[in-house]
Amino acid sequence: MAIRYVGALVIQALEPKKLAAWYSRYFDFEVSLEHEGGFFGAFETERGPFHFGITPYQSDPDIAEPHEVIITFRVDNFNPLVKMMKKEGYDPVALAEDDDGEYVMFRDPEGNQVSVWGD
Repeated sequence: MAIRYVGALVIQALEPKKLAAWYSRYFDFEVSLEHEGGFFGAFETERGPFHFGITPYQSDPDIAEPHEVIITFRVDNFNPLVKMMKKEGYDPVALAEDDDGEYVMFRDPEGNQVSVWGD
């Protein structure tokens, strides 16, 4: 078996609408399709579509509690995006650079680590 690409990520949030707006603003794809309190969207990658969902956390013992996730977005507008996020109050929690590019890590409004990776 060969994995062609990762096709989706769904995360739980205490405030899904607010978090969906945050991802839509900074990563230039709409997370606006509402279904049962969750918000969903997709964007194209070189390998195929990537579906992104944010579902409401419900305190139900049969459903896993929300956990922090780490998401990395490889972007073509690294410097302008980092500058905008800093200007709007999102301070980097880590910076790195290696042979593959530059990385800046932020926290989204729910505390998930979001890495921005540029060339």
